[in-house]
Amino acid sequence: MAKAPAKDPFRCVECGWSATKWVGRCGECQAWGTVEEISAPKKLSLVAGNVTTAARPIGDVDLASAKARSSGVSELDRVLGGGLVPGAAILLAGEPGVGKSTLLLTVAAETAKQGILSLYISGEESASQVRLRAERLNAIDKNLWLAAESDLGAVIAHIDSVKPELLVIDSIQTISSSTVDGAPGGVTQVREIAAALIRIAKERSITLVLVGIVMVGVVVVVGVVVVGIVMVGVVVVVGVVVVGIVMVGVAFDENLRTSQFKPTPAVS
Repeated sequence: MAKAPAKDPFRCVECGWSATKWVGRCGECQAWGTVEEISAPKKLSLVAGNVTTAARPIGDVDLASAKARSSGVSELDRVLGGGLVPGAAILLAGEPGVGKSTLLLTVAAETAKQGILSLYISGEESASQVRLRAERLNAIDKNLWLAAESDLGAVIAHIDSVKPELLVIDSIQTISSSTVDGAPGGVTQVREIAAALIRIAKERSITLVLVGIVMVGVVVVVGVVVVGIVMVGVVVVVGVVVVGIVMVGVAFDENLRTSQFKPTPAVS
């Protein structure tokens, strides 16, 4: 007896829309040439795998590694429940131009000034462009490292080399991998790359901050795997099924007056 065909075997790599047959144009996002056939799902393995860390009584777990440290921006500390926690993954999302990059460059610099190694990966701008913004923000510190990369393998190489405690990826949609199906910035790429970076952050106790441009579909996919979402600016996202979305009502950019934007002092 022949098996019934898989339901909706074709999917748009940009927005995730599915169809029972191939079409040249996506019926949801209207993009051309983005509908591809989905490969057959792999059978779930029930074989025991390698353990990252051994299970232990909860009372024996060290609390020092989970202590939040100040991001240097009091408003961000407030919405994050105290600051940045080692091993945590945070998605900072917002519309283009609201100041996501400026805010996180400031956070990275203020963290570096506390003697904590910070690595800022820019996938959208060149290193010189980020350096120019850093000059305006007084965000130059020897503990703040900068790289302009858009390949996941290169990002991992920088992580291995610098060994940061804070990692900023600006933005997750610009990072791609040749080993992952789908177009760069599409649903499949964003989901797999975010999962890989989060796994690295958990294993190495790195605070990971992912920048995401608000687009219906991509935010939902990334939101499945991160622990918190911070929305910068007043934005409305329809259909996001995530618990605990925090809105930061002020858009941060280099044009704000000093009185409106004062980093909190570093905690000794």
